[in-house]
Amino acid sequence: AGKVVVEPVQRAELIKTGIQACNDDEDAEVVVHDKTFREVVNLVEWPSVAMGRFDEEFLEVPRDVLETAMESHQRYFPVQDADANLVAAFVVVHNGDPAHTAEIVAGHERVLRARLADAAFFYREDTARPLEEFVPMLEDIVFQERLGTVAARVERIETLAGDLCSQMGAGPDVAAWSERAAHLCKADLVTSMVVEFPTLQGVMGRHYALAAGEARQVAGAIEEHYLPRHAGDEIPVSEAGAVVSIADKLDSIVGIFAIGMAPTGSADPYALRRSALGILRIIIERDLRVALDDAIAAALEGYEGVVEGLQKQDVGRAVKGFVLGRMETVLKDRGHAYDTVEAILASSGDDPADAVRRAEALTAVRRRKAIADLSVAFTRAKNLSKPELGVETDASLMGDEERALLEAMGSAETEVADAMAAADYPRVLELLGGLRAPIDVFFEEVLVMDEDETLKENRLKLLNRFVALFSQYADFSALAD
Repeated sequence: AGKVVVEPVQRAELIKTGIQACNDDEDAEVVVHDKTFREVVNLVEWPSVAMGRFDEEFLEVPRDVLETAMESHQRYFPVQDADANLVAAFVVVHNGDPAHTAEIVAGHERVLRARLADAAFFYREDTARPLEEFVPMLEDIVFQERLGTVAARVERIETLAGDLCSQMGAGPDVAAWSERAAHLCKADLVTSMVVEFPTLQGVMGRHYALAAGEARQVAGAIEEHYLPRHAGDEIPVSEAGAVVSIADKLDSIVGIFAIGMAPTGSADPYALRRSALGILRIIIERDLRVALDDAIAAALEGYEGVVEGLQKQDVGRAVKGFVLGRMETVLKDRGHAYDTVEAILASSGDDPADAVRRAEALTAVRRRKAIADLSVAFTRAKNLSKPELGVETDASLMGDEERALLEAMGSAETEVADAMAAADYPRVLELLGGLRAPIDVFFEEVLVMDEDETLKENRLKLLNRFVALFSQYADFSALAD
């Protein structure tokens, strides 16, 4: 009686039915994004669905702009044809009396026409000059009061992108695209379109770069460098996009840590945790060989002379610990036990993609209940080892059991080295597990802590060598079983 459909589910069904009717009547497809749909369901109480029109001349404006104007500002649904091309129509859900739908739609058309006229004007104004000309204007935007302007930040990102390409062994084309994209990646922030529609940052950078004749790879990387924006979001599909995204995020993390504003508790105003997780997702899912120590050191170079009294080593350690904290989360979310994560990160945390492969192989061994050959053998040896003595042994001082262990290790070391180089981690674990028998015999038959200091040290050196071989893969003493 009050013209209110109380239940959200019922309102949603009424809207879906109305949208389907528009599809059938117009032989078109209404583009329905979940976020907009959920908002609309909760903005109306007695929904009616109708289709409106706008001038076709506005279709010259990029689709991203039209959809943003319709959805983000007006909560309209765009419409596309059978070939997925946007058409000059929109769907509106309103609360008005269905008997007056024509007048209601006409009012919405006037509102949208004004919105699209503004967007078309901004687009023409922005494309009247190349994207490069917007870069100097970034001097007027402060990134962080103690870290300078966005223009200075862009210079750091550009340099860091080049360093990352060198570290990753990227080809000259990828390096050139990455550095050019980094140079232009924030330029659209000062365009009229992005000032009016902030959610289009990056998107308009791509459009404007293409309009200015930049390479397709450069334009794509400009948009992709914001990815992933949130958990579950897609990552960059291009190598250049991945490089610039990592450089952008790492620059933020290092800069904020350098001025002592690292996240504390639930406070993370610069979303550094999200940035760190984004970096790790890109590295892992694209299987990039990025050494965290080298990447962080390169990022810190950009803040030399920017942050007064910069303690690069201290900041570098703090940033590395912060990123590894997120790496623990990533590995645990992938189903690896806490002690597997600890064991792997103790030896290979500097290479995130490699750490994932090692964790997967170790977890597989643990699931087969075959871990004892690794953890028991390693732990017994590590408990007695004395790393300061080194690993150079004298075979002439050895008995049969010691020589048997030495020969087994010599053979295993060669094969382990080959398997490690090939990242064949199941094979590495198989080879290490094969040393359980000779190390058990060694401990049963040999008194390591002999009264003869020469014999004792020689045996400890043998154990050091054994531990060093295992430690190339993980710290097996961290395993609970």
